[in-house]
Amino acid sequence: MLHQPRPLIHLSQQADHGFREVTDLLDKAAALCRRVTAWSEARASPDSPVALLLFQRAKYLQEAVCCLQTKLLDAKLDPGDYVPTDVVAQLPIVRVQLFEVLNLVDLYAGNPSTGQDGGLNALFASKFILGNDGGACLAFPSLGSDVSQRIMTGLQNLLQTMGIGQAQSISPDEAIRLFNKQRNDINAFFSEIAARLDPRYVHKYQNMEDVPYNHDFSSSISRGSFALVRKVKHRHTGEVLAMKTFFKESDRGQISREIGILEVCDHPNIVKIVEAFTVATEDDEDTINIVMRPWAPFTLQKFLESPEEKRRAQCPWFQPGSLQSFMCICRIMQQLAEAVAYLHRLSIKHKDIKPDNLLLCEPGSIPPRAIVADVGVSKVLVHGGSTKNDDCSYPYLAPEQVDKRESSLRADVWQLGCCFALLLAVSKAGTSGYRRLWTSFSRSGEDCSCQIAGEHGHFIKTFGEICLPGSKVDHEAYLLVSSMLNPAHEARIDIEGVLASIRGLLSQAREGEAEDVTMTE
Repeated sequence: MLHQPRPLIHLSQQADHGFREVTDLLDKAAALCRRVTAWSEARASPDSPVALLLFQRAKYLQEAVCCLQTKLLDAKLDPGDYVPTDVVAQLPIVRVQLFEVLNLVDLYAGNPSTGQDGGLNALFASKFILGNDGGACLAFPSLGSDVSQRIMTGLQNLLQTMGIGQAQSISPDEAIRLFNKQRNDINAFFSEIAARLDPRYVHKYQNMEDVPYNHDFSSSISRGSFALVRKVKHRHTGEVLAMKTFFKESDRGQISREIGILEVCDHPNIVKIVEAFTVATEDDEDTINIVMRPWAPFTLQKFLESPEEKRRAQCPWFQPGSLQSFMCICRIMQQLAEAVAYLHRLSIKHKDIKPDNLLLCEPGSIPPRAIVADVGVSKVLVHGGSTKNDDCSYPYLAPEQVDKRESSLRADVWQLGCCFALLLAVSKAGTSGYRRLWTSFSRSGEDCSCQIAGEHGHFIKTFGEICLPGSKVDHEAYLLVSSMLNPAHEARIDIEGVLASIRGLLSQAREGEAEDVTMTE
């Protein structure tokens, strides 16, 4: 999809930028911008975020070109005069922006522009074509270091076969002959590179021997409803990774959207895609694998429900009721909230935040790195998009999801609040605190819904009994969770408010820690 443009003019020295040359360039750019702007305006709508993005960029470029044309007119130059340096300095920028607009046209023409796929394509374009969020071609998940090395090796072999780079010169006829001889290899080489730059790319290895990952059987396989996750090791780098293998009957469209969300996310607290691939054999061709980093098998669920001694072995920093442990817990909460905030700024709703989908990488470190995983049911919020709550985990559904009403990003805040409550219960009272809070909404009996939203009163009351009475910071933590678990989603705190509250908690905890040190001295 992405192609590096040939220079519209040769920008070697300022003296080369004559008035006629630059005027001709800007006239052609303005004519192209007018056509693209009119074409994209006719297609731009809230239902087509890619077309809307294209229209905005084309219009912006058209205005920039018109501004340069006006500067040239105001300068009253003669045909033989040189162009002012400020105009010359803008020409490479115009060239890059024109390149971006043409690539947006290409993306729009070759990919869905509406619905979930359209929303993902707009995020892809914003990151990898326009370079927002620090994106660049080299940041493509499909162009990792090992892939880049394979591309460089392939290019070197191709050039060597054609005799390019050799000391002796070759005639034009010989060059044409060599080119024609290698035409198929050249086409295949550049077709593979171009394919890797498309959204939601899935690589196809020709056989299992080509797959650069070895299964590591030192860790058990985690099985879900649609896929299994296992530990693998990169054959060349030795890096330990996680590989998610989908069952053949899985929804390929949903898998593709999971790949799409992973490839636009670049956050230290969100699992990161390495590549997606299939193997071109009779048994494996329909099986899609997603390789991700890091490998972090210790989930928040394991932290919550582990017996005290087992948890202590994994997390030696943790001691129920200690201020230092509470600060570590707050930092874990902060990392998780930052990850969710990152998703929400991209208009992505996770939809299935629960302790099993939250990982603690290197749980013995202080604090562990918290990772938000499993974006399999996540969605991009797009105009006119439908709401589906059947694929969310039942115990953690927000009240509006239970009632099958339209839900917003604040449904994620509810689910995260459920996790925070369980985490703070363990922080205060250890495993017994977790079990007590869990049974407040998940107990035997016909009168129990086994759902936090359905048992909200019991859940909040029990949470308060565990955390209160306590210190001022305990009270603030209770208020934060209560605001996240507000049944009225319109009044529920948003994720930015959650982050601000956690920063306040950490500040108060540090003050308390300093007071303890002073009293000890």
